[in-house]
Amino acid sequence: ATAAGGKAGSGDVDVGVNVGGGRGGDAYGGADGGNGGVATVGRAISGVAGNGGNVDVLLYLDGGDGGAVGSGSGQAGSGADATAVDKVTGSTSGNLSLQQNVTAGDSGLVYSGANGVAGNAISSLTESAASATSDVRTAAAGGRGGHRNDTAGTAAARSPAAAHTTLT
Repeated sequence: ATAAGGKAGSGDVDVGVNVGGGRGGDAYGGADGGNGGVATVGRAISGVAGNGGNVDVLLYLDGGDGGAVGSGSGQAGSGADATAVDKVTGSTSGNLSLQQNVTAGDSGLVYSGANGVAGNAISSLTESAASATSDVRTAAAGGRGGHRNDTAGTAAARSPAAAHTTLT
């Protein structure tokens, strides 16, 4: 899934975008689960307000979860990574609020085969704000490891996440 968006106006401006990758397909027997779909944002989501209007720009980016393997020795699907770097921006002399939230996909459940890999998440935002007030936030959550139903082996691990915000 890919998205882009923006809005400009002379009053208050609110822009919200949700992008989610699809879940991988489930499998049984010796078949493997499908990997989660990647979600991307093409150009930055933006909001611009004239006359001191307030600007709120919000992005949710979610990687798809890996597919499960209900029985047999197939490999679980891997969760998709999710990355957003400087994908929200805004401009106003009024109040500015920017939020960039990223969640990676979970690995799928496995019976006795190989684990899938949970996705990594990165959210980084640098903004130069000349507004009256600025509220700039990033959040990132790594994918969770899938369950293992067999009595032998180890369940999949959770993956890391990193969030970084710079306001100048």
